[in-house]
Amino acid sequence: MDVGADIALMKHAWWMPCLMDNGKPILDIYSRSFPHSIIIDQSGRCYFNESECYCDAGSNMLARNGETLSIYSWLIIDSRHCRKYMLGQLLPGLTPKSSITSGFLYKDLTLSGLANQIGVDEHQLQEIVDRFNKFALDGVDQDFQRGLNPYNKTFSDLSHGPNPNLGTIERGPFYAVKIYPGDIGTKGGLVTDERARVLNKHGQPIKGLYATGNTTASVFGNRYPGSGGTLGPGMTFGYIAATDMAQHLRKNVV
Repeated sequence: MDVGADIALMKHAWWMPCLMDNGKPILDIYSRSFPHSIIIDQSGRCYFNESECYCDAGSNMLARNGETLSIYSWLIIDSRHCRKYMLGQLLPGLTPKSSITSGFLYKDLTLSGLANQIGVDEHQLQEIVDRFNKFALDGVDQDFQRGLNPYNKTFSDLSHGPNPNLGTIERGPFYAVKIYPGDIGTKGGLVTDERARVLNKHGQPIKGLYATGNTTASVFGNRYPGSGGTLGPGMTFGYIAATDMAQHLRKNVV
């Protein structure tokens, strides 16, 4: 910064929805994407494709909060999800009593009872679930297209049909857990060119200064292709930077 380096993407991050257990964040990559689950805001409405990239999921949670409270949101599942899939760090089929008594997990035999526990209008929740269940039976999410692109199927149950990401929410007991837009790092950093040289605010390279990895502004902008998305560019541009430096050293030696 002292030599005039430019920076970018300082308000962006690698977002990752997470659960909170006694103040401890738990990354949630899988559970929101599998069948028999939905995410609702605090008004009881769905607002994004739960199976999308976790970075996009976090972005949508943050954006929604500008309209209505969505930090935190609620992840709603039924007994089949609980029996077959992980929920945070809870293994399939295991719902420790301590998870409920601690307030981490809410449980009720009916949706209306669950709605009352989490402070969501029971009629609103039932209406949303009924609509979602119809989509699940048809295999097509007409609101957010969940499960209709290849990325969504990365975290899905391919043995479940007609859509591996959609499953009805109708068999009690029902569960709810708060879900937050956590992050696994920031995207902001130094602006570099195709040779990993750090640029100044006029777009010119700063002599002798290189940067790679998470010290730089992400090469993907505000997007994220998937797990390891920082590792590939870090190694690639590290190699490019070393090669460029070596070429300059050879010229000076010669």
